[in-house]
Amino acid sequence: MADNPELDNTFAIHRGLAEFRDRQTELGFWGWEISQIKTQLKIMIGFTIPLNAFFISNDFFFLGTSGLLVLALACRGVFILSSLAMIILLSVKTTVRTILAAISVWVALSMSILATIDFTRPPGYIMNFISSAILVFAVYIFFPVQFWHKICLGIAYTCVNLSIIIFMKPDVTDLVKLAVYFAYLMVNFIGIVGSRNSNLRQRELFAALEREKETTEKIGKYAHALEKANSDLDACARIMANELKSGLTGIMGYTELLRGEKNEAPDDENKLAYLHKIEQAAQQLDATVDSLLDLSRSRKKDHPDRNRKDR
Repeated sequence: MADNPELDNTFAIHRGLAEFRDRQTELGFWGWEISQIKTQLKIMIGFTIPLNAFFISNDFFFLGTSGLLVLALACRGVFILSSLAMIILLSVKTTVRTILAAISVWVALSMSILATIDFTRPPGYIMNFISSAILVFAVYIFFPVQFWHKICLGIAYTCVNLSIIIFMKPDVTDLVKLAVYFAYLMVNFIGIVGSRNSNLRQRELFAALEREKETTEKIGKYAHALEKANSDLDACARIMANELKSGLTGIMGYTELLRGEKNEAPDDENKLAYLHKIEQAAQQLDATVDSLLDLSRSRKKDHPDRNRKDR
């Protein structure tokens, strides 16, 4: 059992499969990351640019009554507070991705504050458009993927655009267009949530593959150790069997000489010599049996679980 070609081939196949699975997992992970970045960019362009382009295309903004102005400023304040909350959340983990996200959110927040100062002129709403795009890009590309984080972003982004809605001229045509674009925004937002949940399942799958690879490696090491132990045990068994066979052969031969089956009956002096030889062979057998018992006790100590089962 020491040299087993079939077992060696099996180990080689398992090693090859583990390396292939590892490489496939690595390529699949990075391919998935790149595809997700592309998807998020498409979604960001899909609902950010149409909404803000629609708002910017309106020729006039109006302040309306003081109540509408207060509501618009309140929405802008909610956006600013939400951005600050995101920055705090992003600062919990100091990785490169979260640092970039925090910087992006700070830029978006600064531009939003500047846009609030003079919102009715082109620099104001252009900065609002850019800050909204930066915020969506920062959070959906770099931000952690928990569901309530996306809700926080959705609230902030809705407040930004709601503040623009309040400054718009509210005629029926614009409100219909607004309803269509708002529905488009919600569909995309739900799609992002669904895609991220799918991404979480994919990450769990990659983690399961990693655990499977570790388990396969452990099984391979255990099988190799078991094969070596069995090989050593076979060699020891062969040695013990030869010793037992040699001792038994000597005892049987001298016993036959004592009975006089093959030769004439021996004299007393030869009988004593034969008895002495038989005694030596018996002692050799006794030592061999003791060695076997010691080996059995040592193996039970190495495997206490099996020892409990035997008892």
